[in-house]
Amino acid sequence: MGDQSAADVAALIREHGPTEERITAFLRAPGTSADKIRLLAQLIDQDASLLTTPQLLQCFCQRPQLDIIVFLLQRGAHVTLNTHFGEGSPLARAVNNGATSDTLRAMLTWGAMPPHSPPHSPGVRANAELRYAYAMYIRVDLEQVMTSVIHSAFESVAAAARLLEGLASPTHPSPGAPQPLQSPSATPSTPT
Repeated sequence: MGDQSAADVAALIREHGPTEERITAFLRAPGTSADKIRLLAQLIDQDASLLTTPQLLQCFCQRPQLDIIVFLLQRGAHVTLNTHFGEGSPLARAVNNGATSDTLRAMLTWGAMPPHSPPHSPGVRANAELRYAYAMYIRVDLEQVMTSVIHSAFESVAAAARLLEGLASPTHPSPGAPQPLQSPSATPSTPT
């Protein structure tokens, strides 16, 4: 399946049904996101299990692509199904495989929680899990920025301290500064 186009793999899925191997081949096949989304729409119209089967959703999260994730969410997929297989939920796998903060934001926007669900349904926990993952992305970004700012501030303070030490040091007077007067008793006298 390695050299097939996305359309060829979609035809295999249509004819023989979706499997993890076929979904992975579909995502890796050459082609634009727009073409793959168009093909996915046709596949979902024929077989909605692409949106409801956790193992298949896991495959989409192996190589998370923002456009495809958003499309699946808009069509009703719940990326966080709270069903754990191997490495964890589809969200956990998406995060581990390089989902960007944009992908996580899309998951938040497009319904990590199933529509019309009771307040204590599994979707609430899914939503909390998603918010936590997104917060971790933001926290990592903020930590990097703060570390950089603090490091720069410490370097500036250290440079200023060295400059002040140099100015205050009697052995290194600054140019143009008045020289201290020497008292007559400080000069050695020679006997006559």
